[in-house]
Amino acid sequence: MKKKPQPGRNQCPRSPVGTQAALPLFRAQGGGHLLQVSSMGRIIAVPDLGIYHVSKWALEGFSESLHYEGAPLGIKVTLLEPC
Repeated sequence: MKKKPQPGRNQCPRSPVGTQAALPLFRAQGGGHLLQVSSMGRIIAVPDLGIYHVSKWALEGFSESLHYEGAPLGIKVTLLEPC
């Protein structure tokens, strides 16, 4: 039996997975700067793109939390948010 495709499965995990790979390196070298890129999808929701919008809202919350959690370790976080 074939698995049904799961819409959005490829969008949500991308940013956290890349971040998880970078954090051990940042810790080992005593700091680093993580640059995350968001989009207008964090402000404006349109039909049929719900999963995309969820991923952008999650990225914003995750980046803000990581900003505070990483600061004592010398990890800086910048979230680029286009206007």
